[in-house]
Amino acid sequence: KAIIPAGTEYWMNPFGTEIAAKQMLITEKRGSNESVDIQFFKEILEDAPEKNGVRIGDYQMTDDSFVHPTKKIAKTKVRDIVCGFYEDGSPIVCALEMFRENWNIKYDSRIGEYTSQEKAMKLFNGREVTAQYQKRIDGNDKERLAAFEKCINYRKDKKENWYFGSLGENMTMLDNAVYLNAAHMITGLGFIINAEGWYWSCSEYNSSTSWNCSLCGGKTNCYQDSKLYACRVVPFYASTNKKKV
Repeated sequence: KAIIPAGTEYWMNPFGTEIAAKQMLITEKRGSNESVDIQFFKEILEDAPEKNGVRIGDYQMTDDSFVHPTKKIAKTKVRDIVCGFYEDGSPIVCALEMFRENWNIKYDSRIGEYTSQEKAMKLFNGREVTAQYQKRIDGNDKERLAAFEKCINYRKDKKENWYFGSLGENMTMLDNAVYLNAAHMITGLGFIINAEGWYWSCSEYNSSTSWNCSLCGGKTNCYQDSKLYACRVVPFYASTNKKKV
């Protein structure tokens, strides 16, 4: 445990587990096997960005309402988690599970437009690209692509509308890893975002490569990689913005 004087510049890693500061007073040393300090993660979530009464790290329930991780939650009714916001203030929400999957298993599988890195980082059109994919493969099983199918079929039995996120949507999720991880540490729901893997997006660079992103060196990076490779895939949900409870 430590005290950082008010106004002191400090840094936190994306996982909420390490802090550095220009001035810090250590008040108590603890072993690495001691229980998790839930209060620490609650304090992280207090600083989470908020729009229209909804914070990053809030859970969206199956009735489309939003609940803060510190509130009493019916875990069986949780659908997803808020990982960012669109320009209009509506929440970007992602699944509580991730998968390891190929983008596809063949070349020349263009769905959307080909984009440069600069443009791809500003794309928040996963829903639209997924709709283009669904229209293209309608009745044609030979054209099905693994990463799209994994997202579309996530919780298919619930008849929910899931899609393959764009680069901008995936990078936003990683940018807010500290809040999503804090929510996970409090509730046990979702997964830990770490620096060990790359996350596929539906944003394509050319016929053989697509854009993915990862956490490295304390920041979010992106790279174009072969569509044949297996990376992490997180489904995103076409959310509505109902009042938080």
